[in-house]
Amino acid sequence: APTPTPTPTSTARFEVLLDDPLGDGSRTANLFVHDGLLWIGPSADGARAVRVDPLGDVVGDVAFAITGDGANHAATTTFPSFGAPDCRPNTIACGPDNESSPALLQSATLNGAPVLVASGGKARGGMRDVYFGALDASGDVATFAFLDLGGVVGGDARGVGVVHDDGGGRVALGLRTHGAHAPALVEALAALGGGGEQARVSANCSAAQGNVCDRDIPALQAHDVDAVASVGGFTYVASSKGIARTAGALGDAAAFDDVTPPALASGADPSEHEHDAGAPPSARSIVGFAALGDGVVFGRNTADGPELWSCPSSSSCDASSWTALAGFTGARVSAVVDNAGTPVIALDDPAGLRLFEATTALDHTDGLGTTLLAAVLVAIDGDTWLYALVADESGPARLARVLL
Repeated sequence: APTPTPTPTSTARFEVLLDDPLGDGSRTANLFVHDGLLWIGPSADGARAVRVDPLGDVVGDVAFAITGDGANHAATTTFPSFGAPDCRPNTIACGPDNESSPALLQSATLNGAPVLVASGGKARGGMRDVYFGALDASGDVATFAFLDLGGVVGGDARGVGVVHDDGGGRVALGLRTHGAHAPALVEALAALGGGGEQARVSANCSAAQGNVCDRDIPALQAHDVDAVASVGGFTYVASSKGIARTAGALGDAAAFDDVTPPALASGADPSEHEHDAGAPPSARSIVGFAALGDGVVFGRNTADGPELWSCPSSSSCDASSWTALAGFTGARVSAVVDNAGTPVIALDDPAGLRLFEATTALDHTDGLGTTLLAAVLVAIDGDTWLYALVADESGPARLARVLL
């Protein structure tokens, strides 16, 4: 069969809903849906998020109240910020564990309850705490408690780069760490107490024996976790050097099979740098997994440009099954979003952001900018919209949406 290549269409339309939604010039890379609203943040100072309805109307800011474990010696145990670049240690400008890099903020479901998940970053390593939270009764403040992973992840973790909710009641945290003795993936198994908790590793990965499960996945070769996704009845975990998968949800995992394409295992390593928790997906080597018909596709960034790789049958994918798709040009892959067998793919490009539905290029996207920072699909009245934080080469993020 011929290799699929992009073809133009005129069916897509887009609109910019908000310029600089946080009002501080920031280029946050976090956009998600929580309790029916879009959330964007944290702000440049790490201290708030903004909630937006699907039509682009701002509902209001959300401040943070974060319980720390005493590592930051400021005269408080409740902190307003997850940290910001160049903050002064042991002040409330840094995070509760003295985090000082842009933070990750996402939504997930833990034991059937929606939760907010946050991780500040430490570019030089030493990240210990991940934070789980919820809105308080006022609806204007999100309160967070710490889960101290210090005894599990070692001293090399720089942050959590990926949060994965596979519907099985647990939340997987993909670590940004180079440590050969650190787990690649940590799963939170149970809700936290209000004051925070130390991680207790479960020997059999069940909540009855602990509150976290740590997984060492050899196929990843002790590199940063770039992507975690559930596609076609399998869970995929990827680093710049390897791809592993297991049948079913993570809670069902008995072992991970190495399905790394040879070109990936032997290729250059463009994503091993100090980008940590709050970096956009385009900063990584592997960007997303999504269903492509009966198969699966993922994006890869290399020193020579972006690549899209596919396996024709999800049920029988192994290391030899992957092939590169032709025709996807740009600077970096910035999104691979699952959409019921027709993935939405974004490629950053100085000439203008390029969007695809599978191998079909969407036109009428001039004005979106050159860079996609984050994206999420939302269904409204039978239509599917791609909501995205986009930006130019410099300047603040914009919230836009594209009708698919």
